[in-house]
Amino acid sequence: MVDERYLLTFIVTLEARDKVIDLLMGDDSVGGFTATDSQGFSREHSAYDIGEQIAGFRRVSRFEIVGPRDALLALRRKLKEQALLSSGAPAWITPIE
Repeated sequence: MVDERYLLTFIVTLEARDKVIDLLMGDDSVGGFTATDSQGFSREHSAYDIGEQIAGFRRVSRFEIVGPRDALLALRRKLKEQALLSSGAPAWITPIE
């Protein structure tokens, strides 16, 4: 039986980006990952700073990691424990076919 693979996707603030990269590079369960700079849009701008309110979006980083489900669940837990995941920002795990 082939191990099933899953995709962990999550969004972090730009301020947390480098800390997340350091954590992932030091984690033996992570073989590699993708980080993409993105633009986060929301109808609730109260948490945005003035520049973000004018632009209409917040700059964020999106991470994607492929691996076994249990390892990704443990990694997501570690990210939450170290307060690297933005509050309200989702972190989801999707099966890969």
